Amino acid sequence: MDTSSSGTVSLRGTPYEYVLSDEAVYRATARANESAQRDDGDYPIELALEEVQPEEALQDVSMPITSKTQSVVAEAARTGNATTHERVDVPETPIRLDNGDYYRVYYAGTISDSVDYHLIRLAGNGLLVFLFPLLGLKLLFRGPRRFEINHIGD
Repeated sequence: MDTSSSGTVSLRGTPYEYVLSDEAVYRATARANESAQRDDGDYPIELALEEVQPEEALQDVSMPITSKTQSVVAEAARTGNATTHERVDVPETPIRLDNGDYYRVYYAGTISDSVDYHLIRLAGNGLLVFLFPLLGLKLLFRGPRRFEINHIGD
C-alpha cells in the first residue's frame, strides 16, 4: 500500500487495486476520515475510487521481463509462442516488453508424462501383479520343507 501526502492510501498489490466500470478505470483508495473521530480514538476508514488513465493502470499491474522471468515466458511474450518440457509458472498479469508493448502469456497445451515414466510404471505394475504373487506361492510350497517340526509326546 502506498500513502500520498493527502493521507490517501492506494490499495496496491491487492486483488481490488483497479476497477473497470462504465468503460473507465479507477484505482481503489482508502483514507482515514480525520473529521469524524470515534469514541475509541480511531478514525473511520473511507474507501473511494480515483479515476486513472487505462495506460497508467496497465503499466502498474504489468510485469517487466527481468532476469527472474522464466525464459519460456519471456520467449512467448517476445515471439508469440514457446515450448517447454518443464513446469511453468504463468504470470497472472500482462508482460511488459522493453519497447513498451504488452502481451498476455497464458498456458495452452497438455502436460504429458515421458515414455520413460510409463515404462517404469508398467514395470512396477508387473512386479506387483506377477512377481510378488509368484514369490508368495514359492514360499508357500517350499516353506514346509525348510522347517523341522518335532513333537514330543507324553
